[in-house]
Amino acid sequence: MEAIHRRFVPVAAHHDYEYVYLPSRYREPISSLRSKLHKLKINNARVLDVHYPDRQVVALLVHTEYTADLLAAFAKAKVEPIEGFNPLNPDLLRDPTLRRKESFLKDTNTP
Repeated sequence: MEAIHRRFVPVAAHHDYEYVYLPSRYREPISSLRSKLHKLKINNARVLDVHYPDRQVVALLVHTEYTADLLAAFAKAKVEPIEGFNPLNPDLLRDPTLRRKESFLKDTNTP
């Protein structure tokens, strides 16, 4: 019924997507994680991407209009999202050759 209802609703004003970052004790298969989302009554069709940007962090890509519903489902399950997580932070690099920021920046600027 929800899919039928969406068919006759006007198109959203903005078509933006955002990542919601959540704590995760370990990396598990995506299929297992999606089954847990289903148990929390989260529509897996609305979660466009799932990946692990860092240790103990899972990222869910959703449409901005679904973010409130997703966060409400996690609040009901007492799961708090990670606020202010930046996956582009250079401190998250695990490669020892790239740990030195100077060498990393020098390598990216060379043609």
